[in-house]
Amino acid sequence: MAEFSRRKAIEIFGATLATLLINPKVYSSQIDQIGQPITFEKTDTPGIIFIVGDGMPISTLTALQSLRDSIDKTTTFYKKFQSNDATIAYMGTESLSSIVTDSAPASAAWATGTKTVNHFLSVLPNDKILKTIAELAKENGYDVGFVTTTRVTHATPAAWYSHNKDRDDEANIALEALMLKPAVLMGGGLKYFSKEANPKLKKDTLSDFKKEGYAVYTDKKQLKQIDYNKPILGLFAKSHIDYYIDRLNDKNLESQPSLALMSAIALKKLQMAKKGFVLQIEAGRIDHANHANDCMGALMETAELDQVLDVVDEYLKTNAKTLVIVTSDHGTGGFNVFGTGADYNDSTEAFLKYKQVKASIPYITKKIENKDSKEVQDIVEYYTGFKIEPSEAQLIIDSRSPDFTGITGNYLYRAYDSCALGAVLAKCAYPLSKDGDQKGKANLRRGNVYFVSTTHTGEDQVILSYGFRSRELIASKRIENTDLFNAMASFLNIKPYKNPTMTKKEAKAIMQAYYKDYTYEKLAKSFQLHVT
Repeated sequence: MAEFSRRKAIEIFGATLATLLINPKVYSSQIDQIGQPITFEKTDTPGIIFIVGDGMPISTLTALQSLRDSIDKTTTFYKKFQSNDATIAYMGTESLSSIVTDSAPASAAWATGTKTVNHFLSVLPNDKILKTIAELAKENGYDVGFVTTTRVTHATPAAWYSHNKDRDDEANIALEALMLKPAVLMGGGLKYFSKEANPKLKKDTLSDFKKEGYAVYTDKKQLKQIDYNKPILGLFAKSHIDYYIDRLNDKNLESQPSLALMSAIALKKLQMAKKGFVLQIEAGRIDHANHANDCMGALMETAELDQVLDVVDEYLKTNAKTLVIVTSDHGTGGFNVFGTGADYNDSTEAFLKYKQVKASIPYITKKIENKDSKEVQDIVEYYTGFKIEPSEAQLIIDSRSPDFTGITGNYLYRAYDSCALGAVLAKCAYPLSKDGDQKGKANLRRGNVYFVSTTHTGEDQVILSYGFRSRELIASKRIENTDLFNAMASFLNIKPYKNPTMTKKEAKAIMQAYYKDYTYEKLAKSFQLHVT
């Protein structure tokens, strides 16, 4: 690495982003994590790598590209977008019950070719089971695997193996994972498997996995002696794996592997499959950061996913019969970089100020628990580099109260009690002209990434596909999320399979009683469970 590049990057971005943005090749070997490279053998078997940026609207990819572009670098995402070998499509995401989906029916749509209602996994309101691509693949002799930064029982992976009407019933969802017997299952969620980690658990599912021959890993160091001859269960956190920005900066989190490392291990294992495989890889905490209105948290989670594309590129060099699909299930929060200053000319400077942030907003929130406004000011400045006013510190404290209502009903403060900090970090103040326009130099200029809510958003999502048969199977046009099921089934040469369907009217008639007692308190509790 050139001396200029390293030093200049630290000046521009700080040590965290310098390491991340300069040299993506460092991640494909993973030498820095387990002390040895992970290499891939040449095979002629087909494989599907289905990559999900959960809650990742195109605006997060654009913002990450802007960071790298400022040092004359390009994200792997954008290299793929510009490639003649890639297909770019636009995908509808609405569920059977709403124009705004949650992750459960969105992932179920990919997995089954059928839309179901929010909060349900691969099952319809009338109890009809939807067979998933993972189940069909197993029936036809393929191996399957799942890698995620969330709990492995969380909605996006779970919808490919579970038929539960309650995505929050994760202890029972863990049992359904065992029924599928994936070759690889890696992420967080130990508390839904181990009675030692969670004494309230009724059943120790972890022991059942061991009885089925699984090699179990709970610390990154253990991956140095990984046994690829056994099915792999990796559970590296009681709940979700911590945010990437926090794993980079907090040595206490070093036991948790990166998404790129877990993906490399999964591919190393799955390339041993005799007939081929289906692998789902999820960067699940992009969604959580956007729920928290956390700009830098979301960007760093997206950057970690960008590393996964580098790992996949290494795999493709020796495994040409591989289809890669990259997409998102929905948007979250309305993440976007806003124009600021006269003719928007302060926009770039404001955006690059986020370079100094060295912790996620949820991480900072834990630090300010039970602190007074002066202590909150000091903690926020230490972790973000932004000085805030006493009144702003008090706003952050107040916003964490159950009685705080906020400005709009789309901000669920009770579920995402740290989101007010995101607004504070994006605050600006300019002199105004008589017409009310900004003029002159800013009196206050922090960042400029704003969010419009703490909830999911309903815009269409981008699909990026490349690799073997990608142009044949995925058209460059607007499609529905259900169409990806047919593309995967066709790739695996699985005979056409048609799951049952329902109309929106039929679903609404059944679901009226379900939603009648669905209070704000229940909603907030469910959302809080999803992200914490």
